[in-house]
Amino acid sequence: MQAVNAHILLHDVRVDLPGRDAVRDYLALEPTGVKVFESNGPDSDVTDRSAAATLVVGPSANGVDTYTLNFPATPGFAYVRLKDPYSGTRPIGRIIRSDAKVMAPENAWLSKTR
Repeated sequence: MQAVNAHILLHDVRVDLPGRDAVRDYLALEPTGVKVFESNGPDSDVTDRSAAATLVVGPSANGVDTYTLNFPATPGFAYVRLKDPYSGTRPIGRIIRSDAKVMAPENAWLSKTR
């Protein structure tokens, strides 16, 4: 053994681009920032857009609240970390991007920070 390369796992995700597999990938904190490690592909940098992101309350329909997450367009992969307006008391529903693509449920989650 010549080296050990440990990664601090942030969360399982799924890169669902065309031509990728359906196996979960993982988002990890590296000394240089956040990366996504794909099960069968490249390791890619992920841009943190948290500081530029806003969560806007939208209309409610049938008791379901809607929100719009806004952040600058980003080439490649991006992530946002924001405060949960419900403090973990409600699950995340379906997420639809501005291009009408439904996001994979693995790619949005609630977590606690200590």
